[in-house]
Amino acid sequence: MKIFITGISGLLGINLAYHLRPNNEVYGCYNTHQVVVDRVTTMKMDLANSQTVKKTLSKVQPDVVINTVAISNVDYCQTNPELAHTTNVLITKHIAESCSSLGIKLVHISTDHLFDGLSQCRTEEDTPAPLNTYAHTKLQSEIVASDISNSTLIIRTNFFGWGSEFRKSFSDWILSELENERPLHMFTDAFFNPILMNYLIDFVMQLVELNAHGIYHVSGSERISKYEFALLLAEKWKYPTDNIHKSVLADAHLKAPRPADMSLSCEKAERILQSRMPSVPSSINGLKVLHDTGYRYLLRKAIH
Repeated sequence: MKIFITGISGLLGINLAYHLRPNNEVYGCYNTHQVVVDRVTTMKMDLANSQTVKKTLSKVQPDVVINTVAISNVDYCQTNPELAHTTNVLITKHIAESCSSLGIKLVHISTDHLFDGLSQCRTEEDTPAPLNTYAHTKLQSEIVASDISNSTLIIRTNFFGWGSEFRKSFSDWILSELENERPLHMFTDAFFNPILMNYLIDFVMQLVELNAHGIYHVSGSERISKYEFALLLAEKWKYPTDNIHKSVLADAHLKAPRPADMSLSCEKAERILQSRMPSVPSSINGLKVLHDTGYRYLLRKAIH
């Protein structure tokens, strides 16, 4: 399959490139940081220019575009709403329009951040109630992508894995703090059900092969707190837990309001895939295996 990754220098983008290159023809674009990966064709591209997007995709003619472009820093979006809209909504619109006119399948990566956090394990049928600018723009991006083409596949998720020097994941940050024996204040009242990026990618590609469209939740099989997540990482890496301290959202004084519960129900995806989503410990075990086989160091060398 010929796959084009928008935002290939980002956290998910670079993992997509490495994970998919053995069995696919992979292309991708970046904005600032050059990406050099063996057997992956990359290019610098201004996705805010709709003509550039269409011209490039017309030339490459991929079977699938996976759109990973987003500003995901919640507080940054809150203080920079125009840039958040341009990156998260307008660029998605340009990509969706080009894919629609060229007959290319679009996979749009969304978020678990769309709800008010008052209920757990939200389904695809639940009505979003975004609490901040980031969530508002990601919801708008979903609407734009699906309105332009009803064949668009939208993936809501929360992932972790190995990142680069320029874009670290939640698990990168926790492990770095533990390694350096710095205190960690982790929320006991913020819940999610994360999945290892590499497992997420496999499920996304299975959905593509099934020609799935519409919204699918693809995340971990169990709901845990951020505090519990940190404990599981420390246990796997055999770090002491003395520096992991309990905290609550209200104590953080964050610029943007956050949903306290971001957990998603993945029953719809599990039905079509005929597969159970991985547990959080299973994903963490996968993260450790990737570490032990040198995967994380490949990512670090790829982005300049």
